[in-house]
Amino acid sequence: MKVQITKDINELENLWPDDNHVLTPFQTYVWNKLWIKNFGLDKKLQIYTFFEETNLVGIAPLYEKNSVLQFIGTPPNISDYLDFIYLTGDLVKQRKILTEFLATVKHEKQTNINLLHLTEKSPSVKLLSKIEINFDQEQETTPFISCPASWEEYLEKLPRKKRHELKRKLKKLSSKNSQVIYFCKPEEVRQEIDVFIDLLKQSSPEKEKFMTPQKEAFFKDFSDTMAEKNLILLSFLEIEGQKVASTLMFNHRNKLYLYNSGYNPEFKEFSPSLLLTAFNMKYAIEKGFEEYDLLRGDERYKYDLGATNRYIYNVRIQLINH
Repeated sequence: MKVQITKDINELENLWPDDNHVLTPFQTYVWNKLWIKNFGLDKKLQIYTFFEETNLVGIAPLYEKNSVLQFIGTPPNISDYLDFIYLTGDLVKQRKILTEFLATVKHEKQTNINLLHLTEKSPSVKLLSKIEINFDQEQETTPFISCPASWEEYLEKLPRKKRHELKRKLKKLSSKNSQVIYFCKPEEVRQEIDVFIDLLKQSSPEKEKFMTPQKEAFFKDFSDTMAEKNLILLSFLEIEGQKVASTLMFNHRNKLYLYNSGYNPEFKEFSPSLLLTAFNMKYAIEKGFEEYDLLRGDERYKYDLGATNRYIYNVRIQLINH
């Protein structure tokens, strides 16, 4: 197997698999390129590509900073799922990609590798445990909801108390003139993204602190560019003609991903953020999505809506050079 290291992602544009051949939106070419544009200009890119003869079989999109190799996309708390991009389903070849990667890194005299946000189904997680290397591993939760055949079936599957509470909140909202609006066209997303960002900042001091000018520029950049690829869905809950809650989602490979959200605290009595997430679930069911992935974080509202946990793994490897 041949290994190459590329320091300019633009050189890989024609080699990178298309959006439907990567597992999550965070592994698309456009996501990686825009992260580099907004956060990575001071980073030393080391994008590993793996070939069998002339066929590309894998990509490890990494950068090095302070003598640590890590995925493009981390930090600053931006990308929920990251991994090697395997272009083969053959476990033997996937193992070869990992072992060749580790051997190349060791040859380059690098010793510390942080592989953050690997999904529990990632071949990397399974294979690393079988390779004789020193590594530490921790896990985080990523709640999700599988989409049943109908909204009625979804409600029926909720625990009785949670179903009752959701119906109570929906009934309270029905006393007001309300509607949910969805935007996915590039010009619509471009026009509405500022409203979303404003609602996100209003949600809490933590979210206001999170949304730095640099991150705001990134949000506008990726929402605009990914909307052009039909990967973005922006939703709003309106009460009495005022937008009071919003969610920014990815639409990728028949899954809906809740990336971030915001709401106006003045309307807190109506639980606008929770109800908009519930309406998004209804939308996902009606449009035939496979699941609604609520991504990282164990916020209570996710479980109030019936989410169950899946896990991601943060793996830190230390290679020993003899």
